[in-house]
Amino acid sequence: MRLVFRIRIVGAEHLPRWGPALVAANHVSLLDPPAVFTLLYRAGRRARFLAVSDLWRITVLGWLLRRGRMIPVERGQGPDRMVRHACAALEAGQVVVIYPEGHVAPPELPLGRTGPGKPGAGMLALRTSAPVVPVAILGLRRRNPRWWRLPPRDITIVVGRPVDLSGLRGRLDPEAALGASEAMLAEIRALMASRATPGRNRPRRRPRRSPPPR
Repeated sequence: MRLVFRIRIVGAEHLPRWGPALVAANHVSLLDPPAVFTLLYRAGRRARFLAVSDLWRITVLGWLLRRGRMIPVERGQGPDRMVRHACAALEAGQVVVIYPEGHVAPPELPLGRTGPGKPGAGMLALRTSAPVVPVAILGLRRRNPRWWRLPPRDITIVVGRPVDLSGLRGRLDPEAALGASEAMLAEIRALMASRATPGRNRPRRRPRRSPPPR
């Protein structure tokens, strides 16, 4: 990531230095997981990500996912198995990363917005007492398809205070689960809005060098 992007982190103090934590992030790019990994690595935490089980069938990627002990999410099946594995990781004091939207946001979605929440993330949050830490990733949305040929681009990762789910605790019904996911996304949108000032998160242009005197 460092070779291609410059990552700036805001609010890292909101990440627990030890103990379980459920990190909820927006999902706008396939580069979101490496960005969140960088955030947690700098904070001295190791994360376990949720990923669709189809990725395990890709030879090299599947090996990496198994090596990193990632948690598979089965398409078309309920969240029970995923929630069970993620809860076990949290009970062991680990950090679990989830995307309440459940998939990468469509490209036509306006900047600063998120897709609708899925109940699986909310169900996981309500089944654990671990703090739910919202994370907003900015700068990965509109990028040139030939990004690898460009100078490093700025990415900002904003970490917020834990999401207050006290009004939903004790409930495990689908409505409460969806409400918890939407509460996470509302906090993520607020974090994105807090950084949405003119000129912020835009790539910095390197000054042109003057030719050497002849």
